[in-house]
Amino acid sequence: MPIGPLARHGRGREMGMAIAERPTRTFRDLRDWLRRIDDLGELRVVRGARSEDEIGMATELAGRVHGTPALLFDEIPGYKKGFRVLSNGLGWFPRLALTLGLDPKMSPEGLVRAWQKRVSEGITPIPSVEVKDGPIFENVKRGADVDMTIFPAPKWHENDGGRYIGTGSFDITRDPDNGWVNLGCYRVMVHDKNKLGFYISPGKHGRMHRDAWLGRGEKMPIAFVAGGDPLLFLAAATEVQFGLTEYDWAGGVRGEPYRVVKGPV
Repeated sequence: MPIGPLARHGRGREMGMAIAERPTRTFRDLRDWLRRIDDLGELRVVRGARSEDEIGMATELAGRVHGTPALLFDEIPGYKKGFRVLSNGLGWFPRLALTLGLDPKMSPEGLVRAWQKRVSEGITPIPSVEVKDGPIFENVKRGADVDMTIFPAPKWHENDGGRYIGTGSFDITRDPDNGWVNLGCYRVMVHDKNKLGFYISPGKHGRMHRDAWLGRGEKMPIAFVAGGDPLLFLAAATEVQFGLTEYDWAGGVRGEPYRVVKGPV
């Protein structure tokens, strides 16, 4: 999950959660989430790792060992300081619990029981709220000014065909017929400075949207989010029911609506 230094965090109030016996406060955005897991001793900053081999190798090893922290790579050779990569973010129970609004100090078994209880009681979706403006518009590049190569997208594995900026990320699509908005996690490869390639497996909701747009003879607009809210990433990776927007499901999990803004696509 590459994180650019100009990606300003969102604005919003914190509020209590009533999901578990010992609820925790929610987080505002990824940067707030990073501060909280750092306070828990669940974050390791790694400086100087190469994007062409070492970041992927370290991430692979971290995923094979229980209890490893999230890894935040900075000062990556060939890239500006502050252009960072986060990996293994949800790879251990305390971080997953925090993301779901549960007590990060509970045992793995307690986390499973608490989440099962929450799901069995039902997660009532809370519709998102559309606002007129947001911090995302404070840093806008268009056309020839777009340069995706400034971000340290790693080559995650030795035989990968290129660098993938889209792994711990999510993508936003819309059904052209009924307006249903979907969040999904798809592989996103950097082709050149202003072109990305998306792979969406057959049967996925985003693929259905794509096919609907192509059936009209039109290109599908898509918003790619790197460095987004970890709960939205988790929601995008979850098979929620057909026709339900992940914004609303995640809003139900955290007990507060997400604020959304229309992009230019």
